[in-house]
Amino acid sequence: NSFMKIFSLKENVLALPNPQILNLLQAIELRRGQTFSLPHLKNVNRLHVLSKRRSTTSSNAIEGIRVTPKREADLLSLGMKPEAYEEFMLTGYNAALERVLELDERFILDLHALMYQGYNPAFGGKWKDSQNYITQDDGKGNKALLFTPSKPEDVPALMGNLVWQYNACLQDPEVNRLLLIPV
Repeated sequence: NSFMKIFSLKENVLALPNPQILNLLQAIELRRGQTFSLPHLKNVNRLHVLSKRRSTTSSNAIEGIRVTPKREADLLSLGMKPEAYEEFMLTGYNAALERVLELDERFILDLHALMYQGYNPAFGGKWKDSQNYITQDDGKGNKALLFTPSKPEDVPALMGNLVWQYNACLQDPEVNRLLLIPV
């Protein structure tokens, strides 16, 4: 008896706006189609690099994968080669994040393959085949369960549904793309 919870992408996007977010969106949309002066473009590029690095490190931290800030800079800014599991996961996630252009199931699996290409290529590019759990270590060796992800047998259908919803939301004028992407 397997119960699959379908995540409603559109509902989550539409529930997100609050006055602060709406003000930011309005400011961003006012600049749509404008070119940035060189100082502004440098700031935008710097923000893009910073946001990608923060996304990479925080997404990996959720999975318990951490590297020191210095090593993160060595790997992501200086292009040094990863040596340990955590470093391969960090650089793999970063490589996958750089390839995000369009969304379909094959693309997601390709991103997964990129994440694992340097550490365990045979594992990458496939849906999971065993149950995993998101836990938090309290620093004393005790782990607390934070979240139980979907069952392996449910993942292909859930991912198919998510891709379908994402592409449908892209066509929906009611859904703001700047909010859709992070959700």
